Amino acid sequence: MYEYLPWSKQVLDKAYIDYQSGNFSIIDAELGGICNLNCIYCDSPDRNKKSLSVDIIKKLLDTKQFEWLFICGLGEPAYGENKVQLIELLKSCRKNNVKCSMFTNLINFDEELFSYIELDVLYIMFKLDSFDENKLKLLYGNPNINYKDILNKIEQIASYVKIKDNCTNICASIVPTTINYKELPEVIKFCMSKNIFPLIGDLEDSGKGQNVYKKLKLSNEQLKIIKKELSNDYKIPICPSVLFGIHILYNGIVAVDKSTGLSCHWFWLTEPKIKYFKNIRDYQNIEELTKEIINYRITKIDYLNKLIPNIDDLIFGGCGGNIKELLKFYLSIHGNFKENNLKK
Repeated sequence: MYEYLPWSKQVLDKAYIDYQSGNFSIIDAELGGICNLNCIYCDSPDRNKKSLSVDIIKKLLDTKQFEWLFICGLGEPAYGENKVQLIELLKSCRKNNVKCSMFTNLINFDEELFSYIELDVLYIMFKLDSFDENKLKLLYGNPNINYKDILNKIEQIASYVKIKDNCTNICASIVPTTINYKELPEVIKFCMSKNIFPLIGDLEDSGKGQNVYKKLKLSNEQLKIIKKELSNDYKIPICPSVLFGIHILYNGIVAVDKSTGLSCHWFWLTEPKIKYFKNIRDYQNIEELTKEIINYRITKIDYLNKLIPNIDDLIFGGCGGNIKELLKFYLSIHGNFKENNLKK
Protein backbone atom coordinates (compact mmCIF):
# COMPACT_ATOMS: atom_id res chain seq x y z
CA MET A 1 0.00 0.00 0.00
CA TYR A 2 1.23 3.49 -0.82
CA GLU A 3 2.06 5.83 2.05
CA TYR A 4 0.80 9.41 2.35
CA LEU A 5 4.04 11.32 1.81
CA PRO A 6 3.77 13.83 4.70
CA TRP A 7 3.12 10.92 7.12
CA SER A 8 5.53 8.53 5.42
CA LYS A 9 8.50 6.74 6.92
CA GLN A 10 10.90 8.66 4.70
CA VAL A 11 9.67 12.03 6.04
CA LEU A 12 9.61 10.67 9.60
CA ASP A 13 13.19 9.37 9.31
CA LYS A 14 14.50 12.63 7.84
CA ALA A 15 12.79 14.70 10.55
CA TYR A 16 14.27 12.38 13.19
CA ILE A 17 17.79 12.99 11.86
CA ASP A 18 17.23 16.74 12.03
CA TYR A 19 15.87 16.42 15.57
CA GLN A 20 18.95 14.51 16.72
CA SER A 21 20.95 17.54 15.62
CA GLY A 22 18.71 19.82 17.68
CA ASN A 23 16.42 21.01 14.89
CA PHE A 24 12.67 20.95 14.49
CA SER A 25 12.05 20.74 10.74
CA ILE A 26 8.24 21.05 10.74
CA ILE A 27 5.90 23.89 11.64
CA ASP A 28 2.47 22.72 12.81
CA ALA A 29 0.21 25.77 12.58
CA GLU A 30 -3.42 26.56 13.25
CA LEU A 31 -5.42 29.06 11.24
CA GLY A 32 -8.73 30.46 12.50
CA GLY A 33 -11.72 28.52 13.77
CA ILE A 34 -14.22 29.47 11.07
CA CYS A 35 -15.69 26.56 9.15
CA ASN A 36 -18.38 25.91 6.54
CA LEU A 37 -19.46 22.68 8.25
CA ASN A 38 -20.77 21.84 11.70
CA CYS A 39 -19.72 18.22 12.01
CA ILE A 40 -21.57 16.11 14.53
CA TYR A 41 -18.29 14.97 16.14
CA CYS A 42 -16.18 18.14 15.69
CA ASP A 43 -13.34 18.08 18.22
CA SER A 44 -12.65 21.84 18.12
CA PRO A 45 -15.80 23.91 17.44
CA ASP A 46 -14.08 27.24 18.12
CA ARG A 47 -15.62 29.43 15.44
CA ASN A 48 -14.63 32.82 16.90
CA LYS A 49 -10.87 32.25 17.04
CA LYS A 50 -8.94 34.19 14.41
CA SER A 51 -5.43 33.46 13.23
CA LEU A 52 -2.87 36.02 14.40
CA SER A 53 0.35 34.24 13.52
CA VAL A 54 0.57 34.09 9.72
CA ASP A 55 3.26 36.79 9.41
CA ILE A 56 5.53 35.13 11.94
CA ILE A 57 5.05 31.74 10.27
CA LYS A 58 6.14 33.29 6.97
CA LYS A 59 9.25 34.66 8.69
CA LEU A 60 10.01 31.21 10.08
CA LEU A 61 9.68 29.70 6.61
CA ASP A 62 12.11 32.33 5.34
CA THR A 63 14.80 30.96 7.69
CA LYS A 64 15.08 27.87 5.43
CA GLN A 65 15.21 25.65 8.54
CA PHE A 66 11.84 24.03 7.93
CA GLU A 67 10.98 21.46 5.30
CA TRP A 68 7.26 21.06 6.03
CA LEU A 69 4.31 23.17 7.11
CA PHE A 70 1.39 21.19 8.56
CA ILE A 71 -1.99 22.95 8.79
CA CYS A 72 -4.68 21.24 10.82
CA GLY A 73 -6.87 21.87 13.83
CA LEU A 74 -9.63 24.40 14.40
CA GLY A 75 -11.56 25.44 11.28
CA GLU A 76 -11.46 24.87 7.54
CA PRO A 77 -8.26 26.38 6.07
CA ALA A 78 -9.82 26.93 2.63
CA TYR A 79 -12.81 28.92 3.93
CA GLY A 80 -13.30 32.67 4.40
CA GLU A 81 -10.42 34.68 5.82
CA ASN A 82 -8.54 31.44 6.52
CA LYS A 83 -8.24 30.95 2.77
CA VAL A 84 -6.63 34.35 2.28
CA GLN A 85 -3.99 33.46 4.88
CA LEU A 86 -3.60 29.97 3.45
CA ILE A 87 -2.72 31.37 0.02
CA GLU A 88 -0.11 33.64 1.65
CA LEU A 89 1.45 30.64 3.35
CA LEU A 90 1.43 28.53 0.19
CA LYS A 91 3.20 31.31 -1.68
CA SER A 92 5.80 31.43 1.08
CA CYS A 93 6.18 27.65 0.98
CA ARG A 94 6.77 27.72 -2.76
CA LYS A 95 9.34 30.51 -2.42
CA ASN A 96 11.23 28.62 0.30
CA ASN A 97 10.94 25.11 -1.17
CA VAL A 98 8.76 23.97 1.75
CA LYS A 99 6.00 21.41 1.35
CA CYS A 100 2.60 21.91 3.00
CA SER A 101 0.27 19.20 4.33
CA MET A 102 -3.27 20.26 5.12
CA PHE A 103 -6.53 18.79 6.40
CA THR A 104 -9.58 20.04 4.46
CA ASN A 105 -13.20 19.27 3.65
CA LEU A 106 -12.53 20.27 -0.02
CA ILE A 107 -15.73 22.31 -0.35
CA ASN A 108 -14.00 25.62 -1.13
CA PHE A 109 -11.19 24.21 -3.23
CA ASP A 110 -10.73 26.09 -6.50
CA GLU A 111 -8.27 26.15 -9.37
CA GLU A 112 -5.77 28.27 -7.42
CA LEU A 113 -5.55 25.69 -4.63
CA PHE A 114 -5.49 22.80 -7.07
CA SER A 115 -2.56 24.49 -8.80
CA TYR A 116 -0.45 24.19 -5.63
CA ILE A 117 -1.12 20.45 -5.66
CA GLU A 118 0.13 20.30 -9.24
CA LEU A 119 3.25 22.25 -8.19
CA ASP A 120 4.01 19.64 -5.49
CA VAL A 121 3.70 22.31 -2.81
CA LEU A 122 0.36 21.24 -1.31
CA TYR A 123 -0.46 17.74 -0.07
CA ILE A 124 -3.94 17.22 1.27
CA MET A 125 -5.79 14.98 3.66
CA PHE A 126 -9.46 15.41 2.83
CA LYS A 127 -12.53 14.44 4.78
CA LEU A 128 -14.26 11.33 3.44
CA ASP A 129 -16.78 9.53 5.65
CA SER A 130 -19.47 8.61 3.14
CA PHE A 131 -20.79 8.96 -0.40
CA ASP A 132 -24.41 8.91 0.77
CA GLU A 133 -26.06 12.36 0.78
CA ASN A 134 -28.28 11.66 3.80
CA LYS A 135 -25.36 10.38 5.85
CA LEU A 136 -23.27 13.37 4.84
CA LYS A 137 -25.99 15.76 5.95
CA LEU A 138 -26.13 14.05 9.33
CA LEU A 139 -22.37 13.81 9.83
CA TYR A 140 -21.38 17.19 8.40
CA GLY A 141 -24.14 19.18 10.07
CA ASN A 142 -24.87 21.72 7.33
CA PRO A 143 -28.02 21.04 5.26
CA ASN A 144 -27.33 24.11 3.10
CA ILE A 145 -24.17 22.67 1.57
CA ASN A 146 -24.42 21.26 -1.94
CA TYR A 147 -23.47 17.67 -1.19
CA LYS A 148 -23.37 16.69 -4.85
CA ASP A 149 -20.64 19.31 -5.20
CA ILE A 150 -18.68 17.62 -2.40
CA LEU A 151 -18.83 14.32 -4.24
CA ASN A 152 -17.72 16.03 -7.45
CA LYS A 153 -14.77 17.59 -5.59
CA ILE A 154 -13.78 14.17 -4.29
CA GLU A 155 -13.77 12.81 -7.83
CA GLN A 156 -11.80 15.85 -8.96
CA ILE A 157 -9.15 15.49 -6.25
CA ALA A 158 -8.62 11.90 -7.32
CA SER A 159 -7.41 13.20 -10.67
CA TYR A 160 -4.55 15.03 -8.92
CA VAL A 161 -3.04 11.91 -7.36
CA LYS A 162 0.69 11.49 -7.95
CA ILE A 163 2.77 8.48 -6.97
CA LYS A 164 6.49 8.74 -6.29
CA ASP A 165 8.81 6.48 -4.27
CA ASN A 166 5.85 4.43 -3.06
CA CYS A 167 4.12 7.54 -1.69
CA THR A 168 0.94 9.33 -2.70
CA ASN A 169 0.25 13.03 -2.38
CA ILE A 170 -3.43 12.60 -1.43
CA CYS A 171 -4.93 11.07 1.71
CA ALA A 172 -8.52 10.54 2.85
CA SER A 173 -9.37 11.06 6.52
CA ILE A 174 -12.02 8.50 7.42
CA VAL A 175 -13.73 8.37 10.81
CA PRO A 176 -15.60 5.09 11.41
CA THR A 177 -18.95 5.53 13.19
CA THR A 178 -22.21 3.67 13.58
CA ILE A 179 -23.59 5.92 10.84
CA ASN A 180 -21.13 4.99 8.07
CA TYR A 181 -20.02 1.56 9.29
CA LYS A 182 -21.68 -0.50 6.55
CA GLU A 183 -20.45 1.81 3.84
CA LEU A 184 -16.79 1.82 4.89
CA PRO A 185 -15.73 -1.11 2.62
CA GLU A 186 -16.96 0.94 -0.36
CA VAL A 187 -15.11 4.06 0.86
CA ILE A 188 -11.89 2.10 1.37
CA LYS A 189 -12.23 0.41 -2.03
CA PHE A 190 -12.63 3.81 -3.70
CA CYS A 191 -9.45 5.10 -2.05
CA MET A 192 -7.43 2.04 -2.98
CA SER A 193 -8.61 2.18 -6.60
CA LYS A 194 -7.51 5.83 -6.87
CA ASN A 195 -4.16 5.43 -5.03
CA ILE A 196 -5.43 7.62 -2.21
CA PHE A 197 -4.16 6.60 1.22
CA PRO A 198 -7.13 5.74 3.51
CA LEU A 199 -6.27 7.07 6.94
CA ILE A 200 -8.79 5.55 9.31
CA GLY A 201 -8.71 7.35 12.65
CA ASP A 202 -10.80 6.42 15.69
CA LEU A 203 -13.58 8.70 16.87
CA GLU A 204 -12.43 11.31 19.39
CA ASP A 205 -14.17 11.80 22.73
CA SER A 206 -13.61 15.54 22.53
CA GLY A 207 -15.37 18.78 21.68
CA LYS A 208 -18.86 18.19 20.27
CA GLY A 209 -17.92 14.55 19.92
CA GLN A 210 -18.37 14.10 23.66
CA ASN A 211 -22.12 14.52 23.20
CA VAL A 212 -22.43 11.64 20.72
CA TYR A 213 -19.40 9.49 21.50
CA LYS A 214 -21.24 6.52 23.00
CA LYS A 215 -23.84 6.62 20.23
CA LEU A 216 -21.31 6.74 17.38
CA LYS A 217 -18.39 4.67 18.71
CA LEU A 218 -17.85 1.30 17.06
CA SER A 219 -16.83 -1.77 19.03
CA ASN A 220 -13.38 -3.34 18.64
CA GLU A 221 -15.02 -6.26 16.86
CA GLN A 222 -16.53 -3.91 14.29
CA LEU A 223 -13.22 -2.09 13.84
CA LYS A 224 -11.46 -5.42 13.26
CA ILE A 225 -13.91 -6.19 10.48
CA ILE A 226 -13.10 -2.85 8.86
CA LYS A 227 -9.38 -3.52 9.14
CA LYS A 228 -9.81 -6.73 7.15
CA GLU A 229 -10.70 -4.55 4.16
CA LEU A 230 -7.11 -3.26 4.21
CA SER A 231 -3.74 -4.87 3.65
CA ASN A 232 -2.43 -7.14 6.40
CA ASP A 233 0.30 -4.70 7.39
CA TYR A 234 -1.99 -1.65 7.53
CA LYS A 235 -1.56 0.65 10.50
CA ILE A 236 -2.24 4.30 11.13
CA PRO A 237 1.12 6.03 10.56
CA ILE A 238 2.93 8.23 13.02
CA CYS A 239 2.55 11.87 12.08
CA PRO A 240 6.09 13.36 11.99
CA SER A 241 4.78 16.69 13.24
CA VAL A 242 3.67 15.16 16.55
CA LEU A 243 7.31 14.39 17.31
CA PHE A 244 9.30 16.86 15.27
CA GLY A 245 7.04 19.88 14.79
CA ILE A 246 6.74 23.23 16.51
CA HIS A 247 3.03 23.62 17.24
CA ILE A 248 1.89 27.23 16.92
CA LEU A 249 -1.70 27.96 17.97
CA TYR A 250 -3.96 30.40 16.15
CA ASN A 251 -2.88 33.20 18.54
CA GLY A 252 0.87 32.60 18.17
CA ILE A 253 1.30 30.69 21.43
CA VAL A 254 3.57 27.64 21.25
CA ALA A 255 1.94 24.57 22.79
CA VAL A 256 2.71 20.93 23.58
CA ASP A 257 0.79 18.03 25.05
CA LYS A 258 0.95 18.58 28.81
CA SER A 259 1.49 14.98 29.87
CA THR A 260 4.16 14.02 27.31
CA GLY A 261 5.66 17.15 25.78
CA LEU A 262 4.76 15.93 22.30
CA SER A 263 3.93 18.70 19.87
CA CYS A 264 0.33 17.67 19.28
CA HIS A 265 -2.26 16.33 21.72
CA TRP A 266 -4.91 14.75 19.48
CA PHE A 267 -3.41 11.25 19.50
CA TRP A 268 -5.00 10.72 22.96
CA LEU A 269 -8.50 10.73 21.35
CA THR A 270 -9.82 12.70 24.34
CA GLU A 271 -10.28 16.32 25.41
CA PRO A 272 -6.76 17.79 25.29
CA LYS A 273 -4.55 18.84 28.18
CA ILE A 274 -2.18 21.48 26.91
CA LYS A 275 1.07 23.00 28.15
CA TYR A 276 1.39 26.58 26.91
CA PHE A 277 4.77 28.18 26.31
CA LYS A 278 5.35 31.79 25.25
CA ASN A 279 4.20 33.50 22.10
CA ILE A 280 6.46 32.53 19.22
CA ARG A 281 7.34 36.25 18.82
CA ASP A 282 8.79 36.38 22.35
CA TYR A 283 11.63 33.94 21.68
CA GLN A 284 14.99 35.39 20.74
CA ASN A 285 15.54 32.61 18.24
CA ILE A 286 14.41 29.10 17.31
CA GLU A 287 17.26 27.58 19.30
CA GLU A 288 15.87 29.04 22.53
CA LEU A 289 12.43 27.60 21.81
CA THR A 290 13.84 24.23 20.76
CA LYS A 291 15.75 23.89 24.01
CA GLU A 292 12.67 24.79 26.07
CA ILE A 293 10.51 22.17 24.37
CA ILE A 294 13.09 19.40 24.62
CA ASN A 295 13.90 20.17 28.25
CA TYR A 296 10.18 19.92 29.04
CA ARG A 297 9.99 16.61 27.20
CA ILE A 298 12.86 15.21 29.22
CA THR A 299 10.93 15.85 32.46
CA LYS A 300 8.17 13.51 31.20
CA ILE A 301 10.30 10.47 30.39
CA ASP A 302 9.99 8.74 33.78
CA TYR A 303 6.21 9.23 33.72
CA LEU A 304 5.97 7.69 30.25
CA ASN A 305 8.06 4.69 31.21
CA LYS A 306 5.52 3.91 33.90
CA LEU A 307 2.49 4.75 31.74
CA ILE A 308 3.13 2.79 28.55
CA PRO A 309 2.72 -0.75 29.98
CA ASN A 310 -0.80 0.21 31.10
CA ILE A 311 -1.95 1.47 27.70
CA ASP A 312 -4.13 -0.87 25.66
CA ASP A 313 -3.36 -1.54 22.01
CA LEU A 314 -5.86 0.03 19.62
CA ILE A 315 -7.24 -1.45 16.41
CA PHE A 316 -6.41 1.75 14.56
CA GLY A 317 -5.52 4.79 16.64
CA GLY A 318 -6.05 8.51 16.42
CA CYS A 319 -4.71 11.49 14.54
CA GLY A 320 -0.95 11.28 14.96
CA GLY A 321 -0.69 7.55 15.40
CA ASN A 322 -1.58 4.57 17.55
CA ILE A 323 -1.01 5.76 21.14
CA LYS A 324 1.16 2.91 22.42
CA GLU A 325 3.29 2.63 19.29
CA LEU A 326 3.75 6.40 19.12
CA LEU A 327 4.86 6.69 22.74
CA LYS A 328 7.24 3.71 22.47
CA PHE A 329 8.90 5.35 19.47
CA TYR A 330 9.04 8.64 21.36
CA LEU A 331 10.82 6.97 24.28
CA SER A 332 13.29 5.26 21.97
CA ILE A 333 14.17 8.66 20.53
CA HIS A 334 14.78 10.25 23.89
CA GLY A 335 16.61 7.20 25.15
CA ASN A 336 19.24 7.99 22.53
CA PHE A 337 18.86 11.74 22.57
CA LYS A 338 21.69 13.77 24.03
CA GLU A 339 21.07 17.24 25.39
CA ASN A 340 24.43 18.34 24.10
CA ASN A 341 23.05 17.89 20.59
CA LEU A 342 21.05 21.05 21.18
CA LYS A 343 22.42 24.18 19.62
CA LYS A 344 24.03 26.46 22.16
